[in-house]
Amino acid sequence: MRTVLRRVVPLAAILGFAAAPLPAEETPKKRCLITISKETTYITEPLRPDGYVDYVAALNRECSKGVTTENNAAVPFWRAMGPELIDEEIREKYFKLLGIPPLPEKGDYCVSLNEFLRLLQEQPRQWDKLAGDLDEDAISDQQDEAMKRPWSKKEFPVPAAWLEANEKPLALIVEATGRPRCYMPLVANPEHDTVIAVLLPGVQEARQAARLLMCRAMLQLGQGKIDKAWADVLACHRLARLVGEGPTIVDALVSTAIESIACQGDVALAHCGKLTAKQAKRFEADLRSLPPMPKMADKVHTERYMYLDAVAFVAREGLSALTPLTGGGSSTEVIEKLTKGAGDVLVDWDVVLKMGNPWYDRLIEAMGKPDRAEWKKALAKMDDDLMKLMDDLSDYKSLVLSLIFAKSPRVVISRWMGNTMISLFLPAIAAGRDVEDRGRMIVDLSRIALALAAYHADHGAYPENLARLAPKYIAEIPDDLFSDKPLRYKLRGKGYLLYSLGRNGVDDGGRGYDDCKDGADWEDWDDLVVRTPVDNGKEK
Repeated sequence: MRTVLRRVVPLAAILGFAAAPLPAEETPKKRCLITISKETTYITEPLRPDGYVDYVAALNRECSKGVTTENNAAVPFWRAMGPELIDEEIREKYFKLLGIPPLPEKGDYCVSLNEFLRLLQEQPRQWDKLAGDLDEDAISDQQDEAMKRPWSKKEFPVPAAWLEANEKPLALIVEATGRPRCYMPLVANPEHDTVIAVLLPGVQEARQAARLLMCRAMLQLGQGKIDKAWADVLACHRLARLVGEGPTIVDALVSTAIESIACQGDVALAHCGKLTAKQAKRFEADLRSLPPMPKMADKVHTERYMYLDAVAFVAREGLSALTPLTGGGSSTEVIEKLTKGAGDVLVDWDVVLKMGNPWYDRLIEAMGKPDRAEWKKALAKMDDDLMKLMDDLSDYKSLVLSLIFAKSPRVVISRWMGNTMISLFLPAIAAGRDVEDRGRMIVDLSRIALALAAYHADHGAYPENLARLAPKYIAEIPDDLFSDKPLRYKLRGKGYLLYSLGRNGVDDGGRGYDDCKDGADWEDWDDLVVRTPVDNGKEK
């Protein structure tokens, strides 16, 4: 917020300086203050009653195309989760867009682990029977462990009871993952009906669903129910892709997080499932046949809408609307007094809109480059240009001189406002593209782990090198996305170490985030690692 204030407060003073000499013919009419066109608003309909583009409605129309209540995974998903996390102010509209009647507040809905513990604490005898001396943090740690390796009800009785309490919702979640589409309606906060104010209740619930699926899968693996365990792991993979159909960067990030959870299940099955070669090859084929994970470049589309919608919001509400869009602050009242009404007179909002679109075109082009080195170079150049733009914004002396000698102060101020809005809303998406590559690499490692399990089932040992896996156990060995070289693979005793260099591109010796203990700097270790043998989730 400090950054926003440093830009907006000086802007208020400049607006006051420039207001007097503005020619009357340059004053916009008191109506829709922007031109609806491809060059400005990018899309030209649907329109709000006040004449501005309704970007939230446009996204809902795009995302729901071809979706029915019968093929939409969101329908059984919400019947499993219940309506509680959908804000009451938007709940009626949300379910109307979903195409089903509002769900009752009470029902046989999914219970989070925290809520289950609260209910358990209300029954002291039951708590003593299941938890004993354990506290909530210890039980949460058990849940985390139960998602990564085989376990039993005797070992983790509370997570087991939590799964039993969620038996019916879990059935609906699995049903949801079997559907081909997922449309979660987008409904904005009524106070600020813009894309940036859209609420995403399904994101948090999808994480909860993934945890349930993986805990049950690992429980079934501990019971020797290999096919049932794989069914839940595969459902988790499908859930990741369904969440990824959402139009926002947040949807894509959560999709990748859920996929990472599912890949833990792949590796656990490969190492602990005592798979036959036929089973391991079938599981690898199942992974290969899944739809692709979402691409971050596709989500820039929504980021563009967010920018354009924010500009339109400030245009119609006044410059003080920047404050709620960026989180508010103690200087809100000062900004409102200084800028009241000035935006209607001094800013040509068409200029602001036109300035933003080329940045998003450029971002989409950069993000869409398949070669990692190329997209990193293109995004680094964008970052440099954005930093220069932000430095120019701080040069108020040059801005004042430009206003003094400009034929049209309005053009100068409009371009200054455009640069301000770009610096505020252009996403830092390079990190998102790194997450995308990390997700792809983790899936590739899972497929290789299953191929190694198949080889081991046939030969009683792991191969000396990965080349021996192709083409019988896997069609081809993927390279390391982060080095564009072969993946690291080493035999260790009766097991192996397999890893990618990770985002930093440095060989950390097969040490990743999970290995960072005792004060080790996690930023130094980011290899993506698969290792075996394992014993109860711990390396021998």
